[in-house]
Amino acid sequence: MKPIGMKMNEATTNRKRRSRRNIERVSRKIIRDVSKWADEKSKTSLNLGLEHENRKGIQIKGRQMGALCANTCRLKCATKIAKEYRDLFFNEFWKLKDHKRKWDFIAHHVRQVAKKQVTITAEQRSRRNYSREYYFYIRNEKQRICKTMFLETLNVLETWITTALRKLKDGGLLEEDKRGKHTNRPHKLSPELIDNVKNHINQFPVVPSHYTR
Repeated sequence: MKPIGMKMNEATTNRKRRSRRNIERVSRKIIRDVSKWADEKSKTSLNLGLEHENRKGIQIKGRQMGALCANTCRLKCATKIAKEYRDLFFNEFWKLKDHKRKWDFIAHHVRQVAKKQVTITAEQRSRRNYSREYYFYIRNEKQRICKTMFLETLNVLETWITTALRKLKDGGLLEEDKRGKHTNRPHKLSPELIDNVKNHINQFPVVPSHYTR
């Protein structure tokens, strides 16, 4: 039989070993969780258009609204949409936390129109047989704008448009906004108008998840 003192020393040693193992397990878990948390934070910032650091440690600048279209624009977009509205659309678009909701937004503001049948040469057959029309809703009125104004206001590439419309074609059931067209509101951006824009975005039917893979 071992002396009582020796048994106590062994028990103390075993407790210390278990304690060290527990600390090591917790430490490894914390390190993994911090790494995962950092990736999630970076991904969230990316989706929101905020400044963030990517996995390579490179600092990526946040999204900023682009410039107006040229003065020669045939749609005269600059006379239709004040900067306050452009700021509002930019901010609300980038508050949408995932690509799916952003695609919904785009699909509700871009219309793809088939071109009229015309005689074409073999060299022209590779060109698109459709055109796109871009819109923003100002005080519930549908205002057509040019592609440059649309892309620059939201700070997105044309590939975003192509992706959103492709997913719509593949099965996303999105309906045209059918709210009232009344214009009895002041020109100033009131809280009510800002809420309307937010509600307008939130009313978009979501593309089913199996179409976003």
